[in-house]
Amino acid sequence: MRISTPLAVFAFIFVLLFSPSPAAAARLMPRPKPIDAHRSQHLDLGGSLVGPESVAFDGKGHGPYSGVSDGRIMRQS
Repeated sequence: MRISTPLAVFAFIFVLLFSPSPAAAARLMPRPKPIDAHRSQHLDLGGSLVGPESVAFDGKGHGPYSGVSDGRIMRQS
């Protein structure tokens, strides 16, 4: 069973025309809001804690969430 060349070319062009492009996917992603560092404040963690081990945002862009060395996860507001 052999596929003819014009049919293969048509199928290839069809796939190229109707497959999503990376540029179209990038337009669908909402940009996260920038963090205003002027409104930041010092948070006294007490004890031997020095600062966050990691900072992350959830899938909806909420956060930032920071993990501290004793295992707690804190949401900065």
